[in-house]
Amino acid sequence: DRLKSTEDKQQRVRKDCTPRIARLLLESTSLKDLIQYGLPKQGREIGRGQYGVVYDCKNWANHQSCVLKSVVPPDDRHWNDLALEFHYL
Repeated sequence: DRLKSTEDKQQRVRKDCTPRIARLLLESTSLKDLIQYGLPKQGREIGRGQYGVVYDCKNWANHQSCVLKSVVPPDDRHWNDLALEFHYL
């Protein structure tokens, strides 16, 4: 019974808490970068992916060359997946 309870708690953390924490991390990191570096300058379109469009971006956040990905996930589940992907990079 105790083992089952512990497994249930671990599952809840994995399914409920971790995606929310990852999303909070993504949003707070984005806000910090906006305050510290400003908005990146969007260049020419490079390509399109599952979540959005990828653009060239020059000289942002002390990087000489980088890309900018415009992302608009359709729902919370996709937002959480994206946040977890960002968190584990």
